[in-house]
Amino acid sequence: MISLVGNGVHLSTEVGQSFERINQDIATTAALVSEIASAMQEQNAGTDQILQSTGAMVEASNVIRDTAAVQQQQNLALKEAVARITASFEVIRSGAQTVTIDAHKIEETVARLEAFTENNNAVVDRLAAVVQAMGGPTMKDTP
Repeated sequence: MISLVGNGVHLSTEVGQSFERINQDIATTAALVSEIASAMQEQNAGTDQILQSTGAMVEASNVIRDTAAVQQQQNLALKEAVARITASFEVIRSGAQTVTIDAHKIEETVARLEAFTENNNAVVDRLAAVVQAMGGPTMKDTP
């Protein structure tokens, strides 16, 4: 019986040691679960920050898209304005060429009129000389 009691004491000691190891393992597991819970809270905070950043990026993308659309409309309006200015310039250039051509024609006409006037003056002078040679009145005698 003593050996049975000794065996029982030994088994009780082993069971006590096992319970102690189990308690230590439970404490370690509880600490690990606490660390996991803390890490999950940090992950949740990080996820919230990512969601906020994503929302801000979506908002910025919308602003960029709207700005690009406005820029596109302004570029189209600018192209149309440049086309109108170019067309107006062509009209002005054409008009200037016409004016230049007309100015040359006027210069030519004035030169011909001057030559015609000189020719007429020469004819009048000859006629006056003929009339005077015939004894007719001079230009000074006519009113």
